[in-house]
Amino acid sequence: MITRRVWANWTVRRKPRRLRLALLPGLLGLLALSAWPAAAAAQTLVPEITYFRIGTGPSSGTYFPVGGLIATGISRPPGTPSCAAGGSCGVDGLVAVAQATEGSVDNLARLRSGDLESALVQADLAHAAYHGAAPFDVPGRDQKLRSIASLFPEAMHLVVRQDSAITSIRGLGFKPLSLGGESSGTMVIARRVLAAYGLAEADFETAYVTPLYLRPDAAGAALMEKKITAFFVLAGAPIKSVAALTGRLDLRFLPLFGAPVDQIIRTSRFVQPATIPAGTYRGQTRDVPTLGVDAQWIISADQPEELVYEITRALWHDRTLPILRAGHPLGQNIRLTSALRGLGAPLHPGAARFYRERGLLPSENGGDR
Repeated sequence: MITRRVWANWTVRRKPRRLRLALLPGLLGLLALSAWPAAAAAQTLVPEITYFRIGTGPSSGTYFPVGGLIATGISRPPGTPSCAAGGSCGVDGLVAVAQATEGSVDNLARLRSGDLESALVQADLAHAAYHGAAPFDVPGRDQKLRSIASLFPEAMHLVVRQDSAITSIRGLGFKPLSLGGESSGTMVIARRVLAAYGLAEADFETAYVTPLYLRPDAAGAALMEKKITAFFVLAGAPIKSVAALTGRLDLRFLPLFGAPVDQIIRTSRFVQPATIPAGTYRGQTRDVPTLGVDAQWIISADQPEELVYEITRALWHDRTLPILRAGHPLGQNIRLTSALRGLGAPLHPGAARFYRERGLLPSENGGDR
């Protein structure tokens, strides 16, 4: 958090005693003249500004545009109209920005190092980081992780060309493909999917094909040029880069279902069945069964309780929700009723206070409000 304050320091130099009486009338006059600008300045001092970063993901994915909408909703820079006057109902003095990153794994590393104030991450990875489980077993437990809200469901997309002969994930054996960007949540889940189907990364290397780790836009370009056969991307549908790709190339989405997927779901409390509904993308005429996780807004326990309370209040304000719903199709899924669903890390005390006031959590004395 970065702050800026306006400070004023005045100094008066001591004069010799024999000059005091002679200078007194002039000093009184100067003091009288200076009183007016000092009073005026007191009325126009710039209030404290709080800069607040939200780690998202690649600009071609879903986290980045949704994070930008959230930043707009919770911000109220100094000098802007108040909520009562029809202006933003965000946090007074807050300037929030969505910062592009590599995705969930990168976001959690940056939160740990203090390079971000908050981030959008997959629920399963937030839980893994908090408990020090793979892929965070080397840095160990990050017990400062806290949750603000569960936001929207994400779905795994396994994309191939329409003219490809591949009809199921097992057909990907020994074919070049992208597992998602490095330090992304896509990469983590893609590896689990491959292992469940008996297609470990080593199998691809045996065929002298090294798996690629491409962001969604780069993966789309590689698919167009036939440098890869397929690519994984895990995000809330519709994904901007995939939707854009369907305007240049006929695509299909391979279904993920059956015993291997069921096993992944059984062994994870955060991975769940998902569907990419028919009509989500151009040329998609059928529902596509797949798996998914929830995207959640995570913050550090070091952030002040009052600030997080105000941010949570601003997120769920009646003026913010229309911004989310009008700005992205996934905005319809961001609802207060599901804000506490399957949180990967404990609630921040500031967020918990808000939900307690709204009757979504038991009161601190043990009774329900």
